Amino acid sequence: MLQEREAELNKNSKGRIKVVEQGGQKLKDILSKKNPFPTLDCVRTFCPFCRATDHSIPAGKKPMRKSCSTPNVGYEVVCQNCKENGLNAVYFGESGRPMINRAKEHLTDLQSNNRASPLVKHKELKHQGQKVTFEFQIKKKFFDPLTRQCEEGMRINKAKNIPATIVLNSKSEFNHPPTNRVVVKKRNSTYSDTWISGIKCSNGRKRISGDSENL
Repeated sequence: MLQEREAELNKNSKGRIKVVEQGGQKLKDILSKKNPFPTLDCVRTFCPFCRATDHSIPAGKKPMRKSCSTPNVGYEVVCQNCKENGLNAVYFGESGRPMINRAKEHLTDLQSNNRASPLVKHKELKHQGQKVTFEFQIKKKFFDPLTRQCEEGMRINKAKNIPATIVLNSKSEFNHPPTNRVVVKKRNSTYSDTWISGIKCSNGRKRISGDSENL
């Protein structure tokens, strides 16, 4: 059918006309959704991640990669007043609940001037009589509590060694459960004193691990 129509068009034409058939939109693309659970826009009026409040500003101008309702995350709260003065005052936190719930607790503490809050303590010690704003940032999504808590402790310890950085976490928060690790140390000794379990040393004698007694 197409060939007949093409021949008919080219019959009285100086140039060659070619008819090409092109497929249309597939029915499955119309009826199905690639993302059945899309991220909806935040409609909360009291959300420090998505809009400004009396004590916070949104985390940057670009859309957030993680929703403000994401659970099991590590987050940071940055003092904007210190940032303007060239300092980096940060509170490091983690939460297994939706992040918006934990952020609301921080904002409630700031509004009620709860002195048990590390953000309120920083406000009173460093910015007395000033309006202080904080920036809330979701740093990472986790899948188990232990990894989330260990990562928070690592961020705190790392920040303590960075110049011009003020850690707002209370000292009691540094005492997280210890993480088992293996440390290898090199001993400064002669070759004949070096021991390896089950292997003969240079003097022809055999030593066992952890014991300097000749066998």
